[in-house]
Amino acid sequence: MTTDQARSAALLGGRHADLVSWTDDERPALLGHYGAGALPTWMTLFYSQVAAPDRIAYLWERPPLPEAFASRVDDDPGEDGGVLGRTFPHRLPRGPARARYQAWQTLPDSDRALVELASYTARRLDLGRDDVTDFLLVSFSSVDAIGHEFGPDSLERAASLAALDRHVGELVTSLVEQSSGRLLVALTADHGMAPTITQARRDGHASDGVDTRVLATTVEDALTRELGPGPHVAALLYPYLFLRPMAADVHARAVALAVETLRRQHAVYGAWPTAQLEQATDPVAKLFWNGAYPSRSGDVALALEPYFSPVQTGGNTLGANHGSPWPYDRHVPILLWGDGVEHAVIETPVTVEALVRTLALHLDVPPGPNDAAPLP
Repeated sequence: MTTDQARSAALLGGRHADLVSWTDDERPALLGHYGAGALPTWMTLFYSQVAAPDRIAYLWERPPLPEAFASRVDDDPGEDGGVLGRTFPHRLPRGPARARYQAWQTLPDSDRALVELASYTARRLDLGRDDVTDFLLVSFSSVDAIGHEFGPDSLERAASLAALDRHVGELVTSLVEQSSGRLLVALTADHGMAPTITQARRDGHASDGVDTRVLATTVEDALTRELGPGPHVAALLYPYLFLRPMAADVHARAVALAVETLRRQHAVYGAWPTAQLEQATDPVAKLFWNGAYPSRSGDVALALEPYFSPVQTGGNTLGANHGSPWPYDRHVPILLWGDGVEHAVIETPVTVEALVRTLALHLDVPPGPNDAAPLP
């Protein structure tokens, strides 16, 4: 289950989940399915209550933060803030209920509602109360939304992480009690976050926004000169360029031309035919191959230089983004806690796939042909 992220819920649930849910992005309601049918009434009713107008927090005030954040500027020039404004306290906007609810879903209080829902669902489904292993996967989204609006170095991001720590603790406490301690908790993230352009420049890095529409137009112009009238480019959804359907021989020329054109552009680190990523020698291209699905991932993969971010919203360069192969995007936490886990701190680099293999070992699931090694 997740907040306002259908794709997260679908990926967590996979093809065989008993129940998958996510929140509506316009009103306090749940979407999803239970088996082959609709979500149970008790679940949708409960969420409508915990996310009701009389339950949500309309004001987000600055909480006490660690000493390291005492000198941080609240209103940094690189922050966006959107309808919430750039400084504490942040207030939900007045006006239509829809806009207010959408803004609330970016705040830590939406995670509070998600925790209450997850705990209640676990009780209703009797998770952890027999000898059959149950999986409960919960995706918290507000820390991502706050990172986009204010950047990873902001006071708001620190406050959202402090709130997330509290909410995860409340959920774990509830599940420990319900399962009589027979609980294994894994926590990680699907990505990091680039610093805001202002922060990157302050740290001494060349940094700017790169308008992906300009890149797409540049490629389109190059293909038109060589191949004749288009359109040839379907879309540039960073980090992939998608071409329109064309004959196989023309497609091969178009891909080669697109790669050549993109490699010449300012702030582009590299571009590669997606179909050839497996054979690429560039370490960044190999990272793309790890996550590519050649028939769906676009025709060309491209990476911007470090600290350059794709811009897709009318040239707005405020706030922060993610989706690059660079360390600030790839460095995420991996925590494992619970029944049968001994205390240890791993200093060597590991991957999220190692966490998956470790969980499989706890369940006596045999390794697949492409499985990573477990955590050391």
